[in-house]
Amino acid sequence: MGEKIFSEDEYNQAYRYSISLCGDQDEAFDLLQTSFEKLLKKGVKELDNPKQYLYRIIRNQFIDNYRKNKNWKFNEFNEESNIIHLNSDRFDDVLATEDEVAQLMKSISPSERELLYLSAVEGYSITEMSELSGTPRGTLLSKLHRLKMRIKKQFPNNSAEQAG
Repeated sequence: MGEKIFSEDEYNQAYRYSISLCGDQDEAFDLLQTSFEKLLKKGVKELDNPKQYLYRIIRNQFIDNYRKNKNWKFNEFNEESNIIHLNSDRFDDVLATEDEVAQLMKSISPSERELLYLSAVEGYSITEMSELSGTPRGTLLSKLHRLKMRIKKQFPNNSAEQAG
């Protein structure tokens, strides 16, 4: 058996990233499978940063699929917990129920879902997200600020201080 390219944790991160883009577990698995095929065809040993390249393939493949189908839907992502706590450094201790998060995810674009996932779930910095996506840092800062304002507006009374 050959040498592993990614650890199990890195593979799971890539899968969750795929889910954040398309919102469906089966479609995310297909997206990831196609992306890994493209990565292997390229030749991993030639790459300086295979993880960054994989994320770019996933994102580009998602965009290609979206343009081709134009009928992507969002299915609820089921979590074991009913309350989801977003990273306090980035979203000011917003607490939301699973239904509220599903409603939010339906109301935002795939690029906003990607930004929310990378920031709140994976805890990436703006610089790391810029490197992964190839999007300028300033653009991501603007999008993240607008997204924060939408979330605060959608969940005005759900701060952690009020819940505690």
